[in-house]
Amino acid sequence: MHDLKKFLVLTYGFSWAIWLSAIGLNLSDVPNGILILLGAFMPSIMGAILSTYKKDKDVKRKFWNRVFSFKRIGGKWFLIIIGFFAINWFVAVLVYRIVVGNLPEFTNTIQTLTSPGALIGFTLIQILGGPLAEELGWRGYALDILQQKWTALRSSLILGFYWIVWHFPLFFVKNTSQIDMGFGTILFWLWVVGTFATALMMTWIYNNSNRSILGAIIIHLIGNYVNALIGSDIPGDKLVFGNLVFTLISLILVVLIVIFYGHKTLTRTPQQNG
Repeated sequence: MHDLKKFLVLTYGFSWAIWLSAIGLNLSDVPNGILILLGAFMPSIMGAILSTYKKDKDVKRKFWNRVFSFKRIGGKWFLIIIGFFAINWFVAVLVYRIVVGNLPEFTNTIQTLTSPGALIGFTLIQILGGPLAEELGWRGYALDILQQKWTALRSSLILGFYWIVWHFPLFFVKNTSQIDMGFGTILFWLWVVGTFATALMMTWIYNNSNRSILGAIIIHLIGNYVNALIGSDIPGDKLVFGNLVFTLISLILVVLIVIFYGHKTLTRTPQQNG
């Protein structure tokens, strides 16, 4: 567990130092955004360094294969990765329609998807602001260490806790989705529960896709993408309800995953070590 402590100290230390400087300096939007992004990349930077520094060529090759290879994922799990959050939100929107009586207008979603410039900018933000910045570390490095000692379920919950706490400074940095959510609000606690559920779901994907870091990046990207699009169109007075429905459905899905795949590995086949 020494390696995990090293990763956490480096990741928290650099990310928090950068984000706290953003709070203290109170910079304009562009410099502030650069600091937010730089801090966000620390998990992947530290995960890549610790996974490859002073390691032999075979270890380095295997690590980067997990980052870039689609073959590790397989067709079945690629489809699950693509569809998981879409199905989650589809059911959530259906429940929203039944309870509220009407669907959101999806004005922001339509404008973003139909404007090439807005779509490119939005996509770049979603790719950089989480998937690439984090997954080489959280899933690609830390999760493996945790699963060497504990079950997949327990490892997911522990990693989920570290993942959640790492975000805390962002709740006080301007121009972040976290500061819009507010620290300690109902939306905050729904986000906490939802992040634990997402951490478990991502372990399930990771373990069943031959420990594919690329798979973790893609599912993280799709989650951010769909959440940001649909979430932006939920009316303010229905925001808590919409997030509550989505979170409850997420919990139901991960409970079903644990029941059908088992809490020890969340898989039905032996995992590969490569």
